[in-house]
Amino acid sequence: MKVVGITLSLLIVFTLITPLVAIIHAETPQPPNEPVTTEEPPRDMPVFEFRGWGRIRTSIIFNMDFNEVLEFAYTIRNITYPLYEWELQYNVTAANVSMRLGDRFLERALNTSSEQPHRAKVYAYAAAIHYSHIPVYAHPVLGEVVRSNLGENETITEETVKAVINVSSELKNIVLNAVDYASSKGYNTTLVVKVIEWADEKLENATTTLEGGNTTLAFRLAVWAYRGYVRAYTTLVKTVFVQFIKTTYENLVEPREEVVRKAIEALPARVRETIKAKIQMGEVKSMRELVEKYKEEARKIREQIHEREKQQLKEVVMSKIRELRRSNPRVNIPDQEIEKIIGEYWGKGYRGLELARKVISAIEEKLREQGFRGPLFPGFRK
Repeated sequence: MKVVGITLSLLIVFTLITPLVAIIHAETPQPPNEPVTTEEPPRDMPVFEFRGWGRIRTSIIFNMDFNEVLEFAYTIRNITYPLYEWELQYNVTAANVSMRLGDRFLERALNTSSEQPHRAKVYAYAAAIHYSHIPVYAHPVLGEVVRSNLGENETITEETVKAVINVSSELKNIVLNAVDYASSKGYNTTLVVKVIEWADEKLENATTTLEGGNTTLAFRLAVWAYRGYVRAYTTLVKTVFVQFIKTTYENLVEPREEVVRKAIEALPARVRETIKAKIQMGEVKSMRELVEKYKEEARKIREQIHEREKQQLKEVVMSKIRELRRSNPRVNIPDQEIEKIIGEYWGKGYRGLELARKVISAIEEKLREQGFRGPLFPGFRK
């Protein structure tokens, strides 16, 4: 049985709490006997938020060799650096921030790798994240080109469209080189190529439409093409990130299957057998599903325990009241009243010892009204 995507820390043994009534009895004398559109590039690409990945996947990075993380950071840098240089040629200096931060983190990674390897891995990964922001700054390039080639009264002319077509072609060449580099490093770029093909079609149509004299539509198609190439670049970076994490994760999971199996065996029998059955039936196929099933089964057990505690608390309190009634006829709290008190605090969300404290305190208050002054359960700590 192969368990995909589970970490040992998420399979801690669920410890059943000591029944509440056992605590009361231990301290008290026992009574006897008791969709894709035509206007946008394809969007069927991995959803990816770099901050989220950076935060969530740090534990995976710790289990990797530093050189692997370092090589990944350099891969992202090599993919994005030509685009960064191209953006600077169009006076888009905002990309300097991401590149500078990436280089700074990369330098920190190299400087701390020998003495603080864990920190160095995080630094290298952070550098890759900063480098990955570079494609975003390609958007201002388009704005700069359009503004520089508008006609009189800032109108879109044939020259404006030609400028957008030219800058789109430049971006296309850069992204194609980046794709070749990523492919040479073993990354699957099929999805990126599809986005590029979409942009190529728009670029070709823009040229044809411009030759036909429709400047407005040609401009629109050229802009779509440019944005398609930007999206292709963004998709390439995301794809490399996703594949790197996925490959790394799978490599880490395989050697741990025996550890995971032992961890599952350490679970309470009911949880263990339920989770095993769901894995075998194919209902659990990922880390998220496995953890959710584990939490669900643990929650059911907690609810059953609390329900059993509630019933036992009711029985113990009723038994104690009957015992007091035998020695003190003034004591008169009907069983229905006890059930009502327990139900009231149960409905307010009290469970376990907190429920017992609230119920016992309320019962003792009513007993005081009937002349009983002692504690209901001597030795029970409130």
